[in-house]
Amino acid sequence: MGGWFSSFLTLKSFLYRPKHLSISAVADPSPDPFVILSAAAEIAALHRRMEDTAVSTSSGIGTLQVNANQPSASFDDTDVEDSVSSLLREEKEETSSDEDESSDDSCVRMSDRQQRELFEKQRKMAFRGRMLVGNQQTLSEMREDIQNRCYGLCTASTSITELCAHREIARPHGGTCMPSGLKANIANQFLPNCRRIVDKLRSKSFCCQFIKGGRELVVASQDERIRFFQQCGPRDRYLLKNTIHVPITSWSILDVAMNRRGDALCYGTWKDSVFYARLHEPTFDNPTGISWTELTIPNQDAGFFRSMAVFSLRFSRRGHEILCGGSDRCLHVFDLESMSRIVTIPDAHGDDINAVCYGDTESHLLYSGGDDGLVKVYDRRAFGEMDFHPVGAFAGHRDGITYIDARGDDRYLISNSKDQTVKLWDLRRFSSEETVRKTINCVRQQSWDYRWQPAPPTTCTPLKGDTSVVTLRGHSVLHTLVRAKFSPSRTGKRYIYTGCARGEVVIYDLLASPPSGSGENDASNPVTRRLPGHVGVVRDVDWNPSCNEIATCAVCF
Repeated sequence: MGGWFSSFLTLKSFLYRPKHLSISAVADPSPDPFVILSAAAEIAALHRRMEDTAVSTSSGIGTLQVNANQPSASFDDTDVEDSVSSLLREEKEETSSDEDESSDDSCVRMSDRQQRELFEKQRKMAFRGRMLVGNQQTLSEMREDIQNRCYGLCTASTSITELCAHREIARPHGGTCMPSGLKANIANQFLPNCRRIVDKLRSKSFCCQFIKGGRELVVASQDERIRFFQQCGPRDRYLLKNTIHVPITSWSILDVAMNRRGDALCYGTWKDSVFYARLHEPTFDNPTGISWTELTIPNQDAGFFRSMAVFSLRFSRRGHEILCGGSDRCLHVFDLESMSRIVTIPDAHGDDINAVCYGDTESHLLYSGGDDGLVKVYDRRAFGEMDFHPVGAFAGHRDGITYIDARGDDRYLISNSKDQTVKLWDLRRFSSEETVRKTINCVRQQSWDYRWQPAPPTTCTPLKGDTSVVTLRGHSVLHTLVRAKFSPSRTGKRYIYTGCARGEVVIYDLLASPPSGSGENDASNPVTRRLPGHVGVVRDVDWNPSCNEIATCAVCF
């Protein structure tokens, strides 16, 4: 039970040396490629900081402002080289100290010995899983809601055969079908546990999504194609139904979205446009049955950013709008009736926007997550003329956000992050401005690059002022924007499932209980199942809304 989409490619494994390396090692007669990669990551991180400083200085707009008394930055090669040397010297001096240096405005700094101990602790934790409760009362309310959706919890003595027999006996006498809560109760006893390969591709697969009630599966790949698989045959296998060759792609399709009816799609790539298409029946004049429309995004900073990418996009619930975000740090809303851009929120984040989401059924609430480590909430009903301030923000992650997902009850949402955690948030408890500032400063101190470096050891202690309900650990976020989502309604929204850089799917159980006799904030193991099978990074996952199947797609580097 469990239909999986799998993409198997050749995976070349690289073992990286510790983060603290000197650039002087590059001058060795036989340079080590791992040293070069680490030095390149340091230079890229420094360059990103210098770009942020230039933006804040030139526009005066941003979350962090540069002191006006500081001299303007020069970006010639000499200054960059001197800055890199200075940065590495300071890092070496900081890590050689045996004492912790911490402040309210920054992440905790650790010595080499403490980092080694913490790294070993996190390595064990990554396979065991960990749930850190931030607000016990809110978690109890959510668990009560889950149990109400599932008619309580099934026990070992629950007889599914007897339940089905009562259902069949009651039907001739006017009885109804089995209630949805009881169905969820039974379905949660049979989580996916085996793998089925849908297709093997020679290119990276970045997105997968079930449509039409789970009868079809959509997969977007780097080979400029969007594939449609249909469930059919005696064993309900997913067979290739149709392939769409997209008109424009720069490097890869980064994200694709389908409306609820499954008759319209949109995708984003490394271009300042959203490409929208309606799916019609093929005709003589239009053999493919597809008509594309390019919805352009004005890139006012094209000279500075050079190129723009649309990293995330979503359809509204009614399918009349598209919300998108990308490397221009702005949020855009397109109306599909007028085919025009109706909302643009400038400088929505201080860095790239990696994830967007509609928060309610009426499309009033907009959620966004970026590389600044923040999740922001915008209410379109509160917008004024050129006034697009968020109604609140969630802060507590120590690195950038890779994905966000709403629970669908206008109350809870989750965020996945490069700090190797998933956090659950309550819309009634926003973070304070002080916590937002601490999160931004903590994220700016990160010097590693998740695209090719292993994750550095980080403390499990939450930032002061973190308002998250729970924090989940046990999966790995590396190389790409790994996604995490709520399980569908047929499970009672009980689980949070996510991709993983170790080639597996990790399923967290929100009803996991802490050890007996422990305090309310003690950690428990929330990982209820791991589903291995890929040799690359599982980037996207999607749970079939009508049966217990999870589709996955992998990216190999």
